[in-house]
Amino acid sequence: DPVLGRMVAIKVFAGDLDVPDARERFSREARAAAALNHPNIVTVYDFGEYGSQPYIVMEYVPGETMANVIRRKVPVPIADKLRWMQELCAGAGYAHQMSVIHRDIKPANLMIDRSGRLKILDFGIARMLGIASNTSVMIGTPGYMAPEQITGDPVDHRSDQFSIGVVFYELLAYTEPFPGDTLPAITHRILNEHPKPLLGMAADVTPEVAAIVDQAMKKNIAERFADTDAMRSAIARVRRQFN
Repeated sequence: DPVLGRMVAIKVFAGDLDVPDARERFSREARAAAALNHPNIVTVYDFGEYGSQPYIVMEYVPGETMANVIRRKVPVPIADKLRWMQELCAGAGYAHQMSVIHRDIKPANLMIDRSGRLKILDFGIARMLGIASNTSVMIGTPGYMAPEQITGDPVDHRSDQFSIGVVFYELLAYTEPFPGDTLPAITHRILNEHPKPLLGMAADVTPEVAAIVDQAMKKNIAERFADTDAMRSAIARVRRQFN
């Protein structure tokens, strides 16, 4: 940013805004994302379009994604993993209070900055992409989508909570709870099968930790935590055992 002298990240979307109402809807979603001000959410500074292609300008975060941490199977103490999940719930819970649902929480959208703090990328971007491509397809990433996202039922903050549970499982076990080589295989598992039990799969995972992950990934939306802050509080209580 030559005016303020700071590094920024610019994301340009494939697709364009030359469809009815797309500009107005993109602006509405981008403003909602830009209104989020939380230490665990990457800040959106600006948005617009270039040659009818939408783009957003956001805070540049030096560090690496959680996806990279998981891929490299970095030996991270469970206390740090629990703190990251607390921070994820804190950021997501704040956004939910502001009536913004992420819809695409996954390790690739979570940055661990150089101080070790977690920051959530791309709030509302999944919905913006749906607008930009003018499609009615499922919005999200298959392995992290809640059952109601797959079936087309109403989505709310508890859908993000399911995705957080999937991320939590993968961060603890360094393996996906709903693996599959094809979209039908993955969605069938999410809708019909339970992941392998976490206990015994990962060192330091206690029954209390496993119970939090299991509740977040309940297939029935009503059986999950009442809200994301309740999940954050449950993680905070368990985390005290490891400090």
